[in-house]
Amino acid sequence: MALTKDDLRIGNTVYKLELNNNLMRRKKLSMVDSEGNEWSRYDRPMWTFTVTAMKICGSIKQIVSGKVADGRIREDQYHLNCAPSDTIEPYDVEYLTIDIPDDWTQFFASKGQAEAAGKTYCANRNVKHD
Repeated sequence: MALTKDDLRIGNTVYKLELNNNLMRRKKLSMVDSEGNEWSRYDRPMWTFTVTAMKICGSIKQIVSGKVADGRIREDQYHLNCAPSDTIEPYDVEYLTIDIPDDWTQFFASKGQAEAAGKTYCANRNVKHD
């Protein structure tokens, strides 16, 4: 479940789920067992995920007054701080609140929700299709 506008308050911690496609990074391991049967497997699954805690440290609210030339709708923007590296990343409110299960980056209000979504996605994608 994506974030709601109520979750987007300065000081709140949100969790970023990033899906990783390991197709090009995998190495094929081949072996022969004691009975002479050849078999192979990969050193990592095709899909993995990471969950990163991020703190909302600031926001930019768009206030449009009067008549504007371009007529575009401007989104509010939130700035999230990734604690280990002290980097601040800006995200539009639509990107934080949109709920697209196949998107490679998603945001959640709790770590448990993010991990459950990542496990579900990877379990469905790592199934061998013949």
